[in-house]
Amino acid sequence: MKILHTADWHMNTRLGRRDLTPHILRALEQIAGYLESEKVDVMVVAGDLFSERSGEEGITRALEELKRIFGAFVARGGTILSVAGNHDPELRFEGMRHLLSLGGAGAQGRFEIRADPGFVALHGKQGETVQFVLMPFPTPRAYGRDEGESATYSSFEERNRALQERFSAKLEYFRREVVQPQFPTVLVSHIHVRGASGHTLFKVSESEEVVFDPSQIPSEWAYSAYGHIHKPGSAVAGSDFIRYSGSPIALDLAERDDRKSCVVFELGADGVIGELQLLPLEGPRLHKLLVDATQEEPESFLPRLRDEVGDDLAFCELRFDPRTHSLPALRAALEKTLPNIYSFRPEEVGSDVSSGPIWLDPHSAPLDGSPNALSGDPAALVREFLNRRLQNHSDKSALLALADELMANG
Repeated sequence: MKILHTADWHMNTRLGRRDLTPHILRALEQIAGYLESEKVDVMVVAGDLFSERSGEEGITRALEELKRIFGAFVARGGTILSVAGNHDPELRFEGMRHLLSLGGAGAQGRFEIRADPGFVALHGKQGETVQFVLMPFPTPRAYGRDEGESATYSSFEERNRALQERFSAKLEYFRREVVQPQFPTVLVSHIHVRGASGHTLFKVSESEEVVFDPSQIPSEWAYSAYGHIHKPGSAVAGSDFIRYSGSPIALDLAERDDRKSCVVFELGADGVIGELQLLPLEGPRLHKLLVDATQEEPESFLPRLRDEVGDDLAFCELRFDPRTHSLPALRAALEKTLPNIYSFRPEEVGSDVSSGPIWLDPHSAPLDGSPNALSGDPAALVREFLNRRLQNHSDKSALLALADELMANG
């Protein structure tokens, strides 16, 4: 049985001001091409088909695109098995099944979409049997509560420990009670394995999610198909058959050097036959630009950037002196030259204000890795903004005191 492993499509997602949908669809079309050229029988999608920002209209459009792209595969007898990831709309996930009648009424295959743990046994053209254990991202809804367990938790850590235990118990149930050891088994899941290499803006800290040790991963099964980490590679060191497929395109700047791919392998009675195929996926190039208008005039840097970047996606740091340049004019010139700039970071220099960029999002961090000092407290946000803006101002202390007095009195 020929199997293709992919994950983390994040349909409907945006990068800054740019909608990544056209790029994601082109990558999915490449995957559909591999399904045919490699004569694949089963495609497993290890979570995060959609962006968490997907509304009803966005999901409806995405489902129509899935029908368009993968309908022929299902019509000829191909099977798609997918699990919910942490970004998928969990409560609506299984309700989408009736919308995924890919291939029409006479289709020989199916699209299985699971928000709850499940088990599927498929039979190949040669009579072989392959088992699939489907384990979506661990949430209280998907993995339930033990009888007598409190409905509330005192901390994220307590919640995550409980979810880890229930996830592990469900996995052990499948291992002992459901899976038949004489047949090869594929695990499809969306979790964070400790030690896996990840570097994207989609990652979260261990205090915010359930993290599993490599020792908790079934090593006796033929293949473990994971999603959640966007960088492709092994989930457990030294185990090529326990791996993350990675996202099909770079979804943020930190992924710009990843070699995106999907995984294809053949499964026989004794496990994976031969080596894995990592089939490349071409996506948009991402650039991080430093444009210094204090050192180079627009007439010089604009043609150079047009040649270097063209229609690629770009994050632009712009240094300018307000005494000699207009920020709106510089920005308009850059956007005309580079139509796919998705985010600007202006840095004002040469005046009596701080030269450092001001970060206003309390939930994100600068791309250089420095900590974000801002919090969700509006007063702290204002105080930090003023502290940075007035860094070199002679009346900084008096102005900060005045601001504190004004905020204290509403």
